[in-house]
Amino acid sequence: MQQVSQQAPDAAFNSIYARFSTLVQQLPDAHAITYHTDQDELRTLSYAELSEQVDQLSEVLLQVGAYAGDRIVLQTDRSEQT
Repeated sequence: MQQVSQQAPDAAFNSIYARFSTLVQQLPDAHAITYHTDQDELRTLSYAELSEQVDQLSEVLLQVGAYAGDRIVLQTDRSEQT
């Protein structure tokens, strides 16, 4: 039987958002993601820029009735805006 490795107690409860927030605070200008735009240009977003886009999306979700803790599924076409 295969044994599951144990994680550090705090790591088991550390959310993706908490980890992302830590990176935004510690490395705001570091490259978070790199992608091709619709014009096939290479674009990079820093953690600070990505965080700003996350905040904008959060505001939209709150405006349409989402609450903290809700599970949200997003389906989008690939584009510079998504």
